[in-house]
Amino acid sequence: MATAYRPLRRIGRSQRHRALLPLVAVFCATAVLLEIAVFTNFFGLANRGAGAPGPPGPNLNPYDQRILAVVGNITYFGTITGYYPELSHANLCGLACPELPVVWWSSADSLPPELGIHFYYNVTNSATVDVNLSTPTLQASGPDPTLFYLVTYCCYTTANPPYDEVVDSGIEEAPPGSTFGLQGYAFTTVPLPAMSAGGYTLYVNFTSN
Repeated sequence: MATAYRPLRRIGRSQRHRALLPLVAVFCATAVLLEIAVFTNFFGLANRGAGAPGPPGPNLNPYDQRILAVVGNITYFGTITGYYPELSHANLCGLACPELPVVWWSSADSLPPELGIHFYYNVTNSATVDVNLSTPTLQASGPDPTLFYLVTYCCYTTANPPYDEVVDSGIEEAPPGSTFGLQGYAFTTVPLPAMSAGGYTLYVNFTSN
């Protein structure tokens, strides 16, 4: 009986193996397909759980336009004039111009990238009385004078930290002989059109009384 029983066990095991072979083959094939799907991101899961990078922004300077000059102009109101000579038809960009503007990215995702330059200049009140200086406005050469925006920071002196506040209401009652440094930031958020001159001139306009 024992000799008859043992072959039956072998036959039964062999039959079960033959029955399992298709299942094993299907399982292996499924595993291979799943692995391929994972590596090829078939299910779109590769970016889950991690912030995907946003789409690249537009090229804000496709024609490599430069800032050729930053020209200061001032209009005086009152009986005295000429006491801010550094602002009268002067190049506020100094030796930096012509300058290729730089793309600046904000840490806030909701703000677009900006293409701009920083420039620094000093002004001295040469009058014998206290005088006011307005917040400057900006115009650009070319068909769109409002292409650039301007932010002005005040004031670099020996007594104050450099450029620690935005000038939004001008400088009031500057004492005679006082000198202070200003920082301008001119920028745009739209691509610069090509100019025949190869760049743009920016005009920074002040008033004083």
